[in-house]
Amino acid sequence: PRTSRWMLLREFIDDFLSTADDSLDTPARRRGGPGAAVGYVSQHSLLHQCDGLQEHFSVPEQCMGRLAAANAWLGTFGTTTHLHTDEADNMLCQIGGHKLVRLWPPEVGDACFHAETRGGHGAYNKFSPVDAEKPDLEKFPAYAGARGRCLVAVLGPDDSLFIPKGWWHHVRALTPSFSLNFWF
Repeated sequence: PRTSRWMLLREFIDDFLSTADDSLDTPARRRGGPGAAVGYVSQHSLLHQCDGLQEHFSVPEQCMGRLAAANAWLGTFGTTTHLHTDEADNMLCQIGGHKLVRLWPPEVGDACFHAETRGGHGAYNKFSPVDAEKPDLEKFPAYAGARGRCLVAVLGPDDSLFIPKGWWHHVRALTPSFSLNFWF
């Protein structure tokens, strides 16, 4: 079962990302097995909370001087951001590790993904109950129509990907990974 808990960033790094060698043998994995070894700091305003980090990163010029939010995403191999849209243009910047990103245009997702709308303060995002990696085609048969329309990218260190507002996307870490995204 998925659980959430508060911890210091140093504790997260020590528990989920630190190894004595290049293996995936982290303290969390030794305590609880492979399932316990998945940890994710997602959509975190780390740059706002750690002033010293701000001098190491800048807003990408592709954001054209606009910035709604900057978020950090730090996690182990196998972390997933489920199928959804964003209410703003998004520049996803890979700092370390590798991620697989799947993208679909708005009209495909709206027709095939059984969208649920959530949000507040005048903004909203769409979320899908469909598992983009293992879709249940009996439960969600319309997903089959989206398969041929998917764009796929693998991001590595120093890669960036522009995700337009309203585009559906699903992200999975292929290795331990650190990303920043900038909504504008």
